[in-house]
Amino acid sequence: MSGGPTPAPAPALTDEEYKKAIKYRYDVWGAGYNWMQSNGKSADDVWKFIKDEVLEFYSKKGIKLNAKKQVLLISHSMGGVVARSLCAKLDAKHEEAILGVLHIAQPAAGAPATYRIMRAGDTGVIQMMSGRNAAETTGVLARAQGALELLPFAKYNNEQPWLTCAELPDRKARQTLDLPFKDSKTKIRDPYTSIYKTTEWYGLLPDQSLKLALEGKEATDTNLTKVRNDFSSIIDDVGELHKSITITYRYHPVMYAIWGESEYKGLLEDLRAWEKLRWDQEEKTYRSSDEPVFDYSEYRDNGLGCVSAGNYKNILRETPVPGDGTVPDASARDQKAAATIYFIQGDGNGVHNDKEGWSHQKACNDPRVKWAAIYSIIKLVSEHCP
Repeated sequence: MSGGPTPAPAPALTDEEYKKAIKYRYDVWGAGYNWMQSNGKSADDVWKFIKDEVLEFYSKKGIKLNAKKQVLLISHSMGGVVARSLCAKLDAKHEEAILGVLHIAQPAAGAPATYRIMRAGDTGVIQMMSGRNAAETTGVLARAQGALELLPFAKYNNEQPWLTCAELPDRKARQTLDLPFKDSKTKIRDPYTSIYKTTEWYGLLPDQSLKLALEGKEATDTNLTKVRNDFSSIIDDVGELHKSITITYRYHPVMYAIWGESEYKGLLEDLRAWEKLRWDQEEKTYRSSDEPVFDYSEYRDNGLGCVSAGNYKNILRETPVPGDGTVPDASARDQKAAATIYFIQGDGNGVHNDKEGWSHQKACNDPRVKWAAIYSIIKLVSEHCP
């Protein structure tokens, strides 16, 4: 589909576009980055790689490049946030350096899955690497700014609440909290203060989880205070990164996007993603025999998404929506208005898009993604290269 306020079917490629595109050769370079560091720092690393390795290679070899020596960025997942941060840093000069950008499976406005992983561990086979519960994930994620930058942005899902819970875990809720709260001054929902930095039981790093981020240090008041302050500082930086690619700058003016929206759920694979999360409060009917991963005063948190307090237990549950198993449609669709052309794959209702979607990690192996990428590159080059 073509982007903008009035989407329409993308036009077929013409013979002239093919002829123009084949004038160029397409060398592929891979730029790696450290997923734990800020995506802004990774953007600096990628830009250094482009200048010092890619462009320098062609200069030394005497290979003629396009007139402006531009590159085409193709990103997958978190790489999309890195690419956007790079474009934001280059600001007005981005068109001199970057011909265009193709985003694949980008969590364009973040994803609640990041919160869920930190509070309850990961799911599926990937948990062997990322962690099976909060005790295994918090120690890493609490210091991984790059990963925390994948938390829902302030403008996620048109600023709709995405986390609901009781105010207190040990009392029957008369009214649930709809988070994030709106900032009293800006009137914009502020997840950074009301979810990510709060010490409340439902926060990203609540007091009952704080010692999980100590990295083996003794749980003294001094050490716990330092962990809290360091984490709050990281979240402030996360907010600044989000602001830089959503308010100060949004997307490259020549941007193509591909994402998945599937409702498929099979025995071995669930391609739905989590748009919202909720802590369901249930009255205990018996005392659980499960040993908690950690205790905190009157709270018992098993690190798998269950906080027990008093006569109640609060269980973290998800609201699944079409997606790719990681990125919900509410996040991916942030790209629609800005995209020159975008492809939504996975509902199985198209003439060629006749299969269910693909999983987030396997996106680039899917033939539909490959064809959409080739189309995007040809279209982009034929329209923006001499």
